[in-house]
Amino acid sequence: MPEKNKLVPGEVDPANLAGLLRFTDIHGESVVAALRGHLVEGLKQADVCREFNMKPALLSRKVADLSAISDIAKEVSVFTDKS
Repeated sequence: MPEKNKLVPGEVDPANLAGLLRFTDIHGESVVAALRGHLVEGLKQADVCREFNMKPALLSRKVADLSAISDIAKEVSVFTDKS
């Protein structure tokens, strides 16, 4: 599947991240903090993995999961009443 509107590190609004997380089973404090550091604050994945003692593959999977949920949310948003 081609990449859609990928979540850009450092450009994700904290409220948007919180909203996306509600649709996941991601609850671990260190994982959420690492995602916030990478996606909201723009820190490199390697740096947040080191800081939160996390395997890079885990963080990459969680970022991909959130990106997929973000894409779905954008697709279904066309069905909301904008009036």
